[in-house]
Amino acid sequence: AIFAILAMIGSRAMLILARNPETFRWAVLVVSPMAEGLLLPVFLVGLKRLTVKEERPMAFSLNYALHNAGGGIADVVIDIFRTWQVKD
Repeated sequence: AIFAILAMIGSRAMLILARNPETFRWAVLVVSPMAEGLLLPVFLVGLKRLTVKEERPMAFSLNYALHNAGGGIADVVIDIFRTWQVKD
């Protein structure tokens, strides 16, 4: 769990501190997905342990819904950021 958190912090630092496109691509396409893949099981176990049995289905469904909402909103946000970055 600690390694996963440190990997996530490292990937976010790479995204912030990237000075060239290759470092940014490496952070986005390799380091960040691997760190999130390591951290997701830890998060789900924590969600299971920290919720009472009666509220657990609602907690998991809310988690699933927010992941889907994030995926649906992400492409719109990326397009907005792209228009800010491109100065035509």
